Amino acid sequence: MDIRKVICISTASHSDFELYLISEKYGIPYDFLYEYKMDSSVSKFWFEVSSFWILAIEVVSADGKKSVELVSDLTDDEKRQIMLVSPIMPGEPTADYSGNLADKQTDFIYFTIERDKYREEMLNRDYDPSNIICIDVTFESWEIFSICIVYSLDFILVSDFIRGNPHVDMKKVWFEKNSTDLVAYSYFYENREIFEVAQGCLIPKVSIANMSMLSVDVPDIKTSPDNVAKYALYKSMGYNFKINKFDLLIENGMLTGNTRQWIEVDSDSFSIKELEMLMYKAVEEEDYESAAYFRDEINRMK
Repeated sequence: MDIRKVICISTASHSDFELYLISEKYGIPYDFLYEYKMDSSVSKFWFEVSSFWILAIEVVSADGKKSVELVSDLTDDEKRQIMLVSPIMPGEPTADYSGNLADKQTDFIYFTIERDKYREEMLNRDYDPSNIICIDVTFESWEIFSICIVYSLDFILVSDFIRGNPHVDMKKVWFEKNSTDLVAYSYFYENREIFEVAQGCLIPKVSIANMSMLSVDVPDIKTSPDNVAKYALYKSMGYNFKINKFDLLIENGMLTGNTRQWIEVDSDSFSIKELEMLMYKAVEEEDYESAAYFRDEINRMK
């Protein structure tokens, strides 16, 4: 964790326009911030900009009590450090903006108009509900990894959502294939299973009503170079993976933790998020040639 890259955001304290400015300044998707603003159970969260990791969240219980829950694995010292990071104050985003504020407000108005127009079109389209995948969150991380490989889901995004909501007794999650957009989730509350459609979901309601409510089975995945590379990457990031045939290949020299070896793998099989993880890992290893390669691949895919 790089404490210099950690920010604290209390989304409910900011206007929608201020969230728009925060989004542009730190490269955080506006809808991500807006969804947190709509979630009354979260008071604020700590976020590492360089890695795009949520580190911790301050949750609000039904009786109004607040508590901090860790999302990422932090040492006691790291937790103390992030607690010293003050939240971005209301009015600060506008005060710090160096451009023409009136022009930026006009940009935001057009942004919201286009966003609402796009939302209306997406919610009224024909949509195949079989594109939605249900995952049991009690699966082990390596089992979720296997599901993500087979169903073209971004493991980081799926894992982040499950790990990023420790205050919710979650049971199942539904994601859209390929895009990895969150569709819905279910959780236990007072001995009942509650089903909620995700804020900002752009899947038509009739398609959500017809999607499968059964979790997919854990598939057996092939030991292709791409899959082994992803497996090694996530394992090096601390995920508790244990797929014997993958571990044997890595132990026998098919792939090590050095990012230079990932250059031989087809980068189109990686998401932008995964390539960013590789780039940060290369920088940590002071392998700047590989880091530059991954940076160029990220820019090409955007």
